[in-house]
Amino acid sequence: MRLRKYTILAEDEVLQIHESTLKVLAEVGITIFSSRVLKLLDDAGAEVNQAKNLCKIPKNMIEEALQSVPRQITLYDTRSTQEAFTLGDAVTHAVAGHDAPYWYEPETGKRRKVVKKDVEDFTRIADFLEHVDAIGSAGMPQDVSPKGSLIHGIEMVYKNTRKPLYFSPDELEVTRAIFDIARVVGENDDLSKLPILICQLSPTAPLSWVKGAVESLVEVAKCGVPCSILPEPMTGVSAPMTLAGHLVMHNAEVLSGILITQIVRKGSPVIYAGGWTTFEMRESTALSASPETCLLRLAGPQIARFYKIPCHSIGFDSESLSIDVQYGWEKSITGLMPLLAGIDLMVDLGVSQSFLSASSTQLIIDHEILGFLKYLTKGIEVNPETIAFDLIKKVGPRGNFLEEEHTLRHLKQSAYYWQPEISNRCSRHKWNSRGNPDVVKKAKKRAEEILRFHHPKKLDETKQKAIRRIIEEFDSHYA
Repeated sequence: MRLRKYTILAEDEVLQIHESTLKVLAEVGITIFSSRVLKLLDDAGAEVNQAKNLCKIPKNMIEEALQSVPRQITLYDTRSTQEAFTLGDAVTHAVAGHDAPYWYEPETGKRRKVVKKDVEDFTRIADFLEHVDAIGSAGMPQDVSPKGSLIHGIEMVYKNTRKPLYFSPDELEVTRAIFDIARVVGENDDLSKLPILICQLSPTAPLSWVKGAVESLVEVAKCGVPCSILPEPMTGVSAPMTLAGHLVMHNAEVLSGILITQIVRKGSPVIYAGGWTTFEMRESTALSASPETCLLRLAGPQIARFYKIPCHSIGFDSESLSIDVQYGWEKSITGLMPLLAGIDLMVDLGVSQSFLSASSTQLIIDHEILGFLKYLTKGIEVNPETIAFDLIKKVGPRGNFLEEEHTLRHLKQSAYYWQPEISNRCSRHKWNSRGNPDVVKKAKKRAEEILRFHHPKKLDETKQKAIRRIIEEFDSHYA
């Protein structure tokens, strides 16, 4: 019944990209700004030039590393030991929120700096929404110390949801503090057992790892925490202008990260990720919602499947500076592509404007679009019950199906028909009588309703105090 995975690359083209990637790693290499990590690679058999911070990686090292990466990754509820979801189970899972610096207020068209209360409200709403499987800090709170901004945001996430955390640090000290918080929340010093978080780390294009990211990568692998390795090369700027060249560059950066994780801890869970980005030369802006990035969203998962690794993609992106028609088509198309590709994890619900702005209103709208698209990709169930030949024969020409038991039975089964929360389906007369509400107004109202009635199970008070101590200690050192 489910739609087949949409492919854009032929098998020989995937193989060409793979082989070209191995040549890049072996002949061009990766720059790594950490003597500690370079030594790890040197000891493992790579060709390392410490003076140039350069590492060239032979083919056999990459192939061996790929063999040890787990094919599936299971995440757990933060309030229990129950499974939340599994990456690699042929289902696309979605993440809401991801480190935006601004809070967007679509009713006024203005944006302001994110504060901790915004992250709290966003998390409570995301906790309620059916199609949200994991939650990141909606924004980087600006009412706290800059160095600890992400940690403060994650405090709000863990306090207000049972769903797994998704986070993206840029410093080793921040990574360690977040891991300390996760140990408190999960009551488990071993983060590899019943993991309740996914860490995203990004190399710096072209072909390099900065110290904070790569040393965080080592820490993540050492702890056995699922790690999403997400390069963000831009066509024509930090990657070739051609999409095939972009894929090779991107692939080399992912594989370099995978290798490091497997050297540190064989079998460490890794996600093949993509922050597909092009560059608008006329406006000097990075784009995540272009047709080219949509093509890359289809190609990337094919390469991940070639390696038999769970895959992640940015999704639900828009360059629009308001919630307008452009917002609608870009969010729909960029959300559909990863679903068609069979992506395992899709990030960015509630975020727009090239990841710079977030809002609860956007989250409600994006969730509505995602529900539509997930229903679409289920396909059509065909069997004697759904074909309904006997019913058609019974009703016959010029009859009607309104009063038939078959109609009522299938009407009650939500799996058969999608029901929107905020989309308009009424007549113009009824719409006028209800005050002509547009989608933005309805989404804002729905967000306010959820905040009034949905109160997630709170984190134990003892745990909250322990988290506060971790944050206060961090702030005292780095504020």
